[in-house]
Amino acid sequence: MTRQPSDPPAPADPPEDGVEAQLRELGLPTEFTILLNRAAGGDQAAEDEVFRCSYERLRRIAGNLARQMPIGSDLQATALVSEAFLRLHRAGVQAENRRHFLGLAAKSMRSILVDDFRARINSDLVGKYVNIASRSATFITKRFDGKLADTL
Repeated sequence: MTRQPSDPPAPADPPEDGVEAQLRELGLPTEFTILLNRAAGGDQAAEDEVFRCSYERLRRIAGNLARQMPIGSDLQATALVSEAFLRLHRAGVQAENRRHFLGLAAKSMRSILVDDFRARINSDLVGKYVNIASRSATFITKRFDGKLADTL
């Protein structure tokens, strides 16, 4: 789905406040990095907050990735973000910071889209083979009384 001129602009990432920028410059962990570390330690509330804080950004990334596929995907951005987040969670991936987390999530979403693309292509091919086999069986039955040879 392409953005129409009449559509409102996509919301920008929340501006980084001065404290976050100063922490990053000093090499100290930002609030998001602290949340990632707590989530990696099993804190469910921190994991929920990581998802909430990154959801809109991940949806924009998902939409961009889906538009780059050669054949559009049936997957909605919401489903793509959720599936990527679940895959990262199941794999026990631990991101170092926001940029690393978004990169891992984008890579996961791309993998999901490629898997979906392969499944649709394979499904289409299987359908064609079944159609050919069905037509061949009908032809053999009508033309040769169901036998290709008198003896095997």
